[in-house]
Order: sequence, then structure tokens, then C-alpha cells
Amino acid sequence: MANDFVKDERFKGIEPFESTVWLSSPTMHGDELKWVEEALRLNQVTTAGDNVEYVEAACARMTGRKYAVALSSGTTALHMAIRLAGEKLYGRAKIGHGTLEGKKVFCSDLTFDATINPVAYECGEAVLIDSEYETWNMDPDLLETAFEMYPDVKLIVIAHLFGIPGKLDRIRKIADRHGALIVEDSAESFGATFDGKQTGGFGDFSILSFNGNKIITGSSGGVFLTDSCEDAEKVRKWSTQSKEDAPWYQHEELGYNYRMSNIIAGVIRGQMSYLDEHIEQKKAIYERYQKGFEGCPFALNPIPASARPNYWFTCLTVNKDAMCHQTRTDRVASYTTEHGKTCPSEILDVLKAFGAEGRPIWKPMHMQPIYKDHPFIKGDGVSVGEDIFERGLCLPSDNKMTSEQQDRVIEIVRRCVNCQSDEHYQGDNKINCKRTISFSPPDISELEINEVRSALGSGWITTGPRTKLLERRLAAYIETGRTDINCETEENIKKYSNRVVCLNSATAAEELNLRILGVGPGDEVIVPAYTYTATASAAIHCGATVKFVDIQKDGDPVTHMPEMDYDVLEDAITEKTKAIVTVDLGGIVCDYDRIFKIVNRKKSLFKPLEDHSNSLFDLGSRIQKAIGRVAVVADSAHSLGASRMIEGERKYCGAIADFTDFSFHAVKNFTTAEGGASTWKHIEGVEDSEIYKMYQLLSLHGQDKDAFAKAQIGAWEYDIVGPWYKCNMTDIMAAIGLRQLDRYKGLLERRSAIIKKYDEVCDELGISHLVHHTECMDSSNHLYLIRISDIGEDRRNKIITGMAEQGVSVNVHYKPLPMMTAYGRDCSAYPSAYHYYRNLISLPLHTLLSDDDVDYVCRTLKRVLLG
Repeated sequence: MANDFVKDERFKGIEPFESTVWLSSPTMHGDELKWVEEALRLNQVTTAGDNVEYVEAACARMTGRKYAVALSSGTTALHMAIRLAGEKLYGRAKIGHGTLEGKKVFCSDLTFDATINPVAYECGEAVLIDSEYETWNMDPDLLETAFEMYPDVKLIVIAHLFGIPGKLDRIRKIADRHGALIVEDSAESFGATFDGKQTGGFGDFSILSFNGNKIITGSSGGVFLTDSCEDAEKVRKWSTQSKEDAPWYQHEELGYNYRMSNIIAGVIRGQMSYLDEHIEQKKAIYERYQKGFEGCPFALNPIPASARPNYWFTCLTVNKDAMCHQTRTDRVASYTTEHGKTCPSEILDVLKAFGAEGRPIWKPMHMQPIYKDHPFIKGDGVSVGEDIFERGLCLPSDNKMTSEQQDRVIEIVRRCVNCQSDEHYQGDNKINCKRTISFSPPDISELEINEVRSALGSGWITTGPRTKLLERRLAAYIETGRTDINCETEENIKKYSNRVVCLNSATAAEELNLRILGVGPGDEVIVPAYTYTATASAAIHCGATVKFVDIQKDGDPVTHMPEMDYDVLEDAITEKTKAIVTVDLGGIVCDYDRIFKIVNRKKSLFKPLEDHSNSLFDLGSRIQKAIGRVAVVADSAHSLGASRMIEGERKYCGAIADFTDFSFHAVKNFTTAEGGASTWKHIEGVEDSEIYKMYQLLSLHGQDKDAFAKAQIGAWEYDIVGPWYKCNMTDIMAAIGLRQLDRYKGLLERRSAIIKKYDEVCDELGISHLVHHTECMDSSNHLYLIRISDIGEDRRNKIITGMAEQGVSVNVHYKPLPMMTAYGRDCSAYPSAYHYYRNLISLPLHTLLSDDDVDYVCRTLKRVLLG
């Protein structure tokens, strides 16, 4: 298998390492030998001596503890801590029995078994608590659940995985509330801090480890930490065979031979002054991996804001959608190689083939045969620890690894998913490797996946409570610009209901907007010549005539967005005009102040519909009469969250035009996979609830009750009011939207950061580009359009091909509609739209782009344009 990987086409040009790159081997400095030789010279080779005293004093000082006891290993230190905790809680045990006999202990599940085994040594039963994704450590919410299930438990054993502290503040509060003690396993986290305080300083009893692969090592060794002199002396006594103060060997308690050798302590003493240096080296390794894997379907072990880890191991998880088929039995792993996909087992095999050492993430304790029958507390769905184990591995993290060696490791791992870096160096030879940069993939996180899972399990998969909640939350966002308003309170349910309707697409939303406005045969709808077909086709579906208006030459003078020529717009309004469909293209908000001035100046031409033959036409007639002018209907498919100053007040899209539609298609900033929404400004004399009800009728066959309403007791019967349409949103789609909205502010900020990088390179190259933020307008950062002056379609298309050949997918937004067969294939009347289109390119802009990806796009653009 090793030779097969070395010869695999994916890894062409990469040579195996000349010597093994280790996972984490001891790093010696020379001081260690000095203190070992000193111990030998003074004949201090047993479990007492200057080195042991130094190690105890240094560990106590560094962790902020009053007392430390040097022991033979981290495991023995844990045993002493857990035995001591059991005795304090339940009293001294008889010989042959443990202090925890018949008692349950809450323990971290995702850890090495040394954390848990001492509970068994003391005859207790470990209750295993699942991890959470933010730290990979014990989930405080599940600890609360565990106390609800087992309120008599009085001991918690927590571990800090791979040098990253757990949520110690919350766990401490929970423990105190329940009168429980904490044993803190800091074997992997010496030097790490939480809220500025060293790990090892949080438990009632804590431990450190100096095993051979730890950040500071003695080849073996451990330390017990406490703030009680009495407890320290008790552990010191137990660990020295419980010898009593007598002229002979007197034993009144069970004891152990657990003390640290003064020779081992000498090695640790020589290491101690290098702790900060080792942490910085490990941190640099983490950050180099982080940068090296940008653009790959990987994630590293998380670094919470409240913690400063010691970066002991850098770990990697493979994104779920990039996992090939992997099967693991208790002893054996197998997998199927798939193009563009990989798994931890394959990556470890590949690294081994090239001479680098990795290892799997700790297998959770609940999956271990020895503990499989123990209670295991997890949340809904898949165990977090199990998921991390299945998708994760520990990368080579040796602080003696050179940058060249690490770069080679990075390249090997990238190539496991055919994700080659831009430039790879093999010795002195540069190998150019293209990336694959998608144009606009959806950004779906575990939050959305879990919400969809909950929706599927709830019994509501069509229009139901999640759709209604999303409608209210969107209404609140449109009004306030905030995504964190609780829309499930009685007050806010009333306030934000009947304001937004979620549908299955923006096209459906725009069509229903026009139908509710009463637009039909004989009417004209003005549409910009430069837009996507849905803007125009919705009006045609209603039977209206579309009247195209050309854009301003080169777009708006400030934003460069292809806005309508407003002078031409004003001239295009006739007595047949019922609506103007504006387009906030790319997320940039149109000049609505000017548009409303135009329609108000043309009020005298407007003739409202007079048709009350059915409920839809009656509503349209009353709306037209109430508005009293041509309606402004915003195609805001790109611009959820965008805003503009209107008459001195910031207004968000959805609260500006008379009617607005949004798109939640997979390529949009905010997605429900497919989907869209309609909203409207309050219309004097027409109740919002009446308009909302009509949207419901139009989107569900004219049926006066949706599935949610019919499910109420005795409410099965319904009426068909009109032979209408089927375009409602489902709760599965809304589930995605709810969690997208939770993340939306961050998604917009990330897009803005990418735009800043693009702006810099375009300004450097003298390329015209959209301006997404001005004094009076903030875009939703949806598209990044650039225009390359003095070129035509042929040259533009060659540039697109050149970008694609380097793995960068670009696009054109849009071909003017009059150029399309459906709209006549004649753009001669719209010269500005054609002029804008002929040298236009849209760069990739989405939140799955890493900084490295963006840099690659910029470099590629430069190469293609200047080459």
C-alpha cells in the first residue's frame, strides 16, 4: 500500500521524507543532562532530591496552586486525585474495595482511557458525557442533563483535549450548584490558559503529565495539584506505599509505589524553562497548517476565544461532504478511494507511506468495548465525539519539524482530495498546481443540517411552524436590521406576523406580487433591459406586456451598478403602466428616492384597476387605488440585508419599495436551497392580514387552509377560493433559512472582507468594479462585477477561459434580456446594456472562499490579464 501511494498520480512530484516526521517526539535542549548528572553526582537517584522539589515548586507556581506532588505518571496522579475525591465524598474504603464503589462519576467521553480508568480502579462507574464542537471537550449542557438523570453524583472528571481547555467556567458553576468535586485532567494542556488562568488551576484536584510526547517531558512523570496541604501530604503518603511515621514499616492504609524518580525530575527540570518556547513552536505549526489548508474541505481543532491553548497537537477533520466511504471495526479500518474525497484512514496511510507519523483522534470511551455498557449522555442525533473520531486525525505536530517538511505534509494531505496548492516546492523545483475555485456554492454548516434533521423528525416537513417563524424573523430583520429578535414571544408574534410570505422561489414571489397588485392583460410593466429573465417573465406570466428600459451608460456613476436610465424610465411611463420592477443587482440598492419622485410626477397618468369580480381582482383594485400611482416592485433577489438612506432614515430592502421579492436560491447569500419571499410596505386602508391571506391562497391552489391549519382539532374542512398556484415554502427549506439567518451577519461581514481584497487588486489593475458601500448605501455584497475597458466579447470570453484553465470559475451577470431569443434577440435599442455586458466578468464571491483562495483568484486574474 505504501508504494502504491508513492506512485499514485495524485502525489506526482512529491518524494518520501528522508527521515521520519514524527507526531510529537521529545525535544531536548541539553539542560536536561545537566540536572540528571547533578542527581547522579549527589546520589539523588530515588524518589527524593533537589530535582523533585524543583518540579513540585515550579508546577505549583505555574498553575497557581499551593501544593504539588511529583508522581510517576499522569495516570498515577489521576488515580490519587480520584481516590482522594472518593474518600472525601464517601469515606475511606475497606481493603479490596474502592472509594467509589457503587457510585457514578461524570467523565469526559472523548479522551484517552487513562482519564477514565482510575474511576474503575476505585470501583466506580463512569457516566460518559459527550463533547461539544466549540472545544471538543465535555458539553456543559449535557452535564446539566446528566445531573437531571443522576442527581446524586458528586464527582466530575474532565479532560482538556489536545491542549485546548474546555468550558471551565460553566462546568465549575454547575459543579458548585450540585455540590460536586472536579478532578481536572490537564495531562495534555500544561501551559494552556482559560480566561488567563492556567489549566491545572481549576479542579478541586488537578493533574499534569510529562509523558514522552507531551509539550514538556521527562520521558514519564506526572504531578498532582491541590490547594490543601493535608491533601498533598495524604497523596504523598499513599504514593509511597502509605508508610506510617513509625520505626518500622507500618501500613494502615492501602498504598502504591507512585513517586517520581529524581532522575526523571531532572529531565523535567531541564525542560521547564522551554515551555513558552515549545508553545510558540506548536502554535506556529497550527497556524501554518491553518493557512496551508485554506480552500480545502478540512477544519482544524477549534480555538475558543476564551482560551489560549498550548497547541500540543494540531488535529484535522474532513468535511462531511468530502468524506469517502470509511469503515472501522474494533481493530481494522478500511475505505474506498474516491476522486475529490478522502477520510482519516486514507490520510494516515498516505502520510505513513511518505514517512510521516499521524494518528487517529482518541476513540470515544463509549465506543470502547470495555466501557460500551456504561451510561452515555449525548444530545439529539449523532454523538459529537463519535463524529470527530470518524472524521478526524492528529497531524504531525513535532516542534522539530522544519517548515519545508510541514509544507510537504500539507501538500500530501491536500492532494488526498485533489486540492493542490498554487505553488508547491519539491526541493529546488517549483511545481505549479491549480486550484478548483467554485463560483458560488452554498455555505451550509452543521447548524442547518441539524435543524433540517429536527424538522424531519418533527412531523412537519411541508409548510408549518418553521416556515411561519422564518417569516416573522425576516419581517423583524427587514424592519430593524437585527437577526437576534425573539419572534416567538406573544408580543412579537403579533407584531411580525402577516408581513412576509415565504415561497418556493423569488420568481413565484415576484409573480404573486404583481398578481396581488392586480397586474394583468393590457397592462405594461417596466423592467430594466439588464437583468435575469425572472424579472421579466413574472410579468409575462401575469399576461402583462414588458417594456424594457436601457441602463445608464457604464452604470451608476458612484456604484457602477447597471441601474436603469431614470430619464428614459420617466419617459416610458404611460397610462397603461401599472408597475416598475427595479433590480438591486449584486446587492446594491437602487436610487429609490429618484424612482419615487418619478412615479409621483406621473400620478396623473395612472388609472387604477376597476374589477371586483373576484377576491383577487377586488384586492388588486383597492391596492392600486390606495397607492394611487405606478407601483414600485423591487426585485431584491440579491439584496437581503442591504440598506439605503431614504429621506434621512436607514431603510432595509423589503421596507423601501411598495412590494419586494427576495431569492433564497442555492447561489444566494442567504439560502433555503430553493425558495424566496414576498413582502410589502403597509398600504393605507388595506390590512396586512388580508394581503398575507391572499398570498397564502395564491401559493396553495386557492385553498383557504394550509396543512398546519388543517391539522388543528376539527379543522379538516377547507374551501378552494380560486384555481390558483402551488408555490409554498416547506418547513425543510425554512429549517435551513432559520439557521442561515442566525449566521447571516457573519456571512455578510465575510463577503465584505473578500470585496476589500478584490477592490485592492482591481484598483491596482485599473479595472472598473462595483462599489458596494457608500455614504448612503450598504450592499449585501452578493456579486463582484468587474469591467475591463477597451475589450469586446471575444477577448472577455478568452479571459474567462483563461481563468477556468487555472481552476477559477467566473461568470457573466448578465446577458441583456433583449439579446435572448425569448425577448427578440435585438439589443440595438439598448446600447448601454450591451456596452456594459460586452466586457463584464463576475468573480467568485462566497463565504467558503478562504483568504488563500481569494489571493489565488487575485493572482490568477493578474496573470491572465497581464499574460
